[in-house]
This record gives sequence, C-alpha cells and structure tokens, in this order.
Amino acid sequence: MAYVRQLAQALTQEQNRSSALSAQQDEAQREMARLKAQHEDALRRYADTLALRDEEIRTLLAAHQQLQTGLLQTSSQIHLATQLQPALEQLHTHVEELEASLLQARNDAAAHEATIAGLRSTVQNQEETVEHLRQHVQMLQKQLNIIHNSHSWLMTKPVRATGRLVRRLAQHRNEDNTNSLSHNAYTHGSLVQKILHLAKGSHLVRQVYYRLPLSDEQRFKLRTLGRGAPPSSRVTPRMQVSAEHPSPPSAPLLTYLDIPAHHTVAPTLSVENLPQVSIIIPCFNQGHFLVDSLASAHASYSGPVEVIVVNDGSTDPFSLRCLRDMAAIYPDVHFIHQENSGLSASRNTGIAAANGDYIQFLDADDLLVPGKLDAQVAHLLDQNQDVSICNYLIADAQLNNHSKTDETIATHSSFELKDFLFKWERSLSIPIHCGLFSRRALSEIRFNTELHAKEDWVFWCTLASNGFIPHYIDFHGAVYRMHQGSMRRSFVRMARQWMQAVTYLDKNVASAYPSFFEESVLWMNRYYRSNPIYQDELKQIEGLS
Repeated sequence: MAYVRQLAQALTQEQNRSSALSAQQDEAQREMARLKAQHEDALRRYADTLALRDEEIRTLLAAHQQLQTGLLQTSSQIHLATQLQPALEQLHTHVEELEASLLQARNDAAAHEATIAGLRSTVQNQEETVEHLRQHVQMLQKQLNIIHNSHSWLMTKPVRATGRLVRRLAQHRNEDNTNSLSHNAYTHGSLVQKILHLAKGSHLVRQVYYRLPLSDEQRFKLRTLGRGAPPSSRVTPRMQVSAEHPSPPSAPLLTYLDIPAHHTVAPTLSVENLPQVSIIIPCFNQGHFLVDSLASAHASYSGPVEVIVVNDGSTDPFSLRCLRDMAAIYPDVHFIHQENSGLSASRNTGIAAANGDYIQFLDADDLLVPGKLDAQVAHLLDQNQDVSICNYLIADAQLNNHSKTDETIATHSSFELKDFLFKWERSLSIPIHCGLFSRRALSEIRFNTELHAKEDWVFWCTLASNGFIPHYIDFHGAVYRMHQGSMRRSFVRMARQWMQAVTYLDKNVASAYPSFFEESVLWMNRYYRSNPIYQDELKQIEGLS
C-alpha cells in the first residue's frame, strides 16, 4: 500500500511537471510567434527603408543630371555674354545718340508751343461750334414741336403729296410713250393742276376715294393723276446755309414736302460734315408703300443719306413694278434683290451692305418724320452714345389720322436689360424705326433669323446685354402705320412665337435673371391664353385636326 501511495504521488508529481512543461512550451511558442512577427515587421521596415533609399538615390541622380545640364547651359550663357559684349557697346553708343535726340525733341517741343497755342484757339472755336450745334438742336426740337402740335399738320402732306418725285416717273413714261398725254397740259402751277391739287386736299374727296372699290394699281394711278413735270433740278433736303448769308433751310424742304410755310422757324446755323446715315428698308410685297417710305426717308435727314431697299423675294406683280419705278425715280437708292428669307435676314443684308456711320431701320409700310435723323444724330453726338430712341405716332392706312392712345416709351426712365426682359409688351414697346444706331453698336449684333416674330424684342435685349443702352429724346419722330396686313394676327401663333423668343432669351441673354422664364410664362397665360380669341382659334384648330 505504501508503494502504491508512493507511485501515486510520483505520478501526480510527473503530471504536475508535465503540465508545467506544457505551459512553458506554450509560452515559448507564443514568444516565438511574437519574435517572428517582430522579425517580419523589422524586415518590412527594412524593405521600406531600402525603397526610400533607392528613391532618394534616383532623385539625387536626376538632380545631378539637371545640375550638369544647368552647368552646360550656364557655360553656354557665359560664352554668349562674351559674344554679346560688342553689341552692348553698340547699345551704349545708341543710348548716347538717343539722349542727343531727346535733347533735340525738347527743343522741338519748345518750338511747338506756338502751335499748341493755336490749337487751343481752335479748340475754343470748336467749343463755340458745339454750342451752336446745341442751339441748332433746340431749334429743330422747336420746329418739330410746332409741326406736331399744329392742327393742320398731317403726315399725308409730306408722304403722299410728293408730286415732284412721282412726276419724274411720269416724265419718263411720256418720253417713252408718244401717244400719251403731253405733260405740258399739267405743268407745275397750271390751273388744271391747282384744281386737282385742291380737290385731292379735300377731306370729302379723300373719304370718297378710300371708299371706292379700286385696286392698289388704280389707286396709284389716281393719286399720280395731274402731277406736272419735275423741276429742272431735284430739290434735296440738305441744309446748306452760310453763316454770312443765311437763308432759311426749311423753305425748300417744306416746299418739296408741301408742308405749309407757316411751320418754318428762324434760320439755323450751318451744319457741315454731318455723318452719313444708312436707312435700311426691307420690302416683301409692300411696293405700294414704297412711295411714302422713300419720300419720308429722304426728308428725315439734312446730311448725306444712303438708302438701301432689300427686296425679300417679292412675288406680287404690282410690288415688283413699284420697285422698278422707285429705282427709276431714285437712282441713288441701292436696291438689293434676294430670295425670300424673312424680315430679320433682310435687315441683316442691309447692315452688311451699309456704309454709313449710323444705321436707321425702316419697314416699308412705316414712315420717318422730317428732321428725325437730324435730331437723333445731334443727340448721339452731344451725348456721345451709340443708340438713340424717340417717340412715335400711330396712323391709319391712309395717313388721315394720327394718334397715340397709350404711351409705351416716354413713361419709362430707364432702358436697361431688365426693363426689356420684364416690361416688353406689358408697358414697354419700341418700334425698330424709333431707334438710330451707330455702326459700333451693330458691329457684332444681328437680328435672329431663326425667329419669325418678336425679333425686335430679342434684338433690343441683345443690344442692352452688350452694353448699348438706348437713350431717349422726347419727340415723335416715327409713324407706325396700322393697316389690314399689320392687324391680321393669330393669338395662338403669337403665343407660340412669344414662348420661342422667351426660350431663346432665357438661354442666351437672361441668365442673370432666374425669374424671367416664369414671369414670361405668366404673362403669356394672362394676355394670350386667357383671351377669348385664343380659345376660339384653338377650338377651330382642334376641329380641323
């Protein structure tokens, strides 16, 4: 038993020793794993250090190569500087010569002091001339106010009673047709001619005339009936008044336009070297209006004027005949014939052909008031601006009545881009022939040929977005003629054209105004879509489809 007990104790001791050895072995294995991990980490750090050292060595090698290259370049520069030493010496000699020239220039400047004094005197004279020009503008304004405020003033006189111009056409026809009546029977100042002139000036006769069922050609023949032979030389509405022997410049102009003589004002000062103005008149099947528009164009300016008529593919035989007749009457007018491309393209064609310092747009059925361009050219020169706008009147087709029912220009104090974007057609509307534009303003701006309406709105917005802000001069210088062709409108088509213009402006011009598109849509709904005419047209279109 004692032996068994000893064996059990020995077994217990061996088990304890074995457990201790196992624990030591586990501890040794953990220590070995820890040392192995440290060793691997040390190897990785060493590898990274070697990679960094390798990169540093490559960087040093590259820097060494650059340094060698720099040394070579420095050597080349040193060699070049050695070669440039003679050039530097020559430059020093040239500097000395320049100093001598500067001394001579100072002596010349002293000699020019007398010339400067003379120039100062010239500047003073020019200032006096500017003051005289301002007085001339004021007199023109007074003359226009007298004409506009007079009860007897009618645009029918200056634009329909242009007998001397149309008589040229009659003379050519009489020379070509020997069987026609001799123009001597209707010489200027004859009894028959005076009776016909008085008859056509009667309000009753005009009312009967416009109620007769006549064609445009018959009306044209009736209007030109009884007009005598032209004078020996054409009377041009140009101011050629001498300061020493002044003569009233408005007298031949008013006689030429058949405006009553009591509208004349005191003689104005001489205006020489006026800038040239190009007047662009697009025409598409509106030849019966050209007699009026061309007469008003020539009467609107005292300086050199270039009139360009762009025939946009007219197909009406009477319009083509009127174009030929006007070309015979006005040999100085430039007629351009092109395929039908639209109003915007016709205006762009006129801009490309224009040579004037200023450009005036005039639709074939509208008119310019005599002296309009005189006032606006003086306005632009005085204000040193590029765009001038004036007020306008609305006339009927026969030019018997002129009115202004609502004011769309004079009530506005500014004409910035924001005004054109948010006020157009709501309270602001400027017909294109109310404006006068410098060539600089139109150097890069053209009319949008993708739009078939609202092109004037897009043009004004583009003009303002490019920094050319219109400046207003308060007088009625243009006439907008309302006739059957201009009043024939479709509200559905106008609403679509409005949205086309809004889309274009929102994309290209109105980026600084996020609310522009929403405001324009609201206006379209309020003005176009809510109109009963719009609803009726829409029903008709849906019924046809």
